[in-house]
Amino acid sequence: MAAIVGWVGMGIPAGAQAPATGAAALPATNMGVLQPAVMGLRQTVDTLRVEKWKASKEVKAATAENIGSIRRDLEGTLPGLVTAADAAPGSLAAMLSLSRNVGALYDVAVRVTVIAESAAPADQANALEKSLSGLENARRMLADRMQQMAAAEEARIDDLRTQLNARAATAAVCPPAVATAPARTSSSSAVKRKKKVAKPAGRPAPAVPKPAS
Repeated sequence: MAAIVGWVGMGIPAGAQAPATGAAALPATNMGVLQPAVMGLRQTVDTLRVEKWKASKEVKAATAENIGSIRRDLEGTLPGLVTAADAAPGSLAAMLSLSRNVGALYDVAVRVTVIAESAAPADQANALEKSLSGLENARRMLADRMQQMAAAEEARIDDLRTQLNARAATAAVCPPAVATAPARTSSSSAVKRKKKVAKPAGRPAPAVPKPAS
């Protein structure tokens, strides 16, 4: 029951059903999308008495296992995924994890509902069908939310690509100036020539007379 208390704490009446896709604007959060359907399914599951259904022991056992799986997901896995997705509203990865979990939950609920149509009392079968319809609506709204997020991400990437292309075009038209070394002037050559001063010629050494023999 802890999971139901958590969902109720968000302020949506117990047993309320999610609106059909396209009938109204999407709720601001994934919690708002899922809460009515999740609460309806959780309350319906609590009313099921599989042991009294008109089915074989094997079918009853498999159905009871599926119902246990639904409870574990509603109480354990799903709330954490919803919280993570709402905490990172721009994360497609978090949204994908949540959507996959809801899809798996829906598949298990379908199996239980199919068995209930032929084995459960009418009130339990009808309650399951209603809860399944609410979960299907919520699943579709999650898909719409993912599509909107993907479109926004694609638009952001296109905008960045346009900016990069504009910068590249500007760089091609106006290449950066290249620094060049100053040209040598004749004055510099003259200075170098001045440094080369010729040494004066030395006087010839006096002749040394030869001694008389």
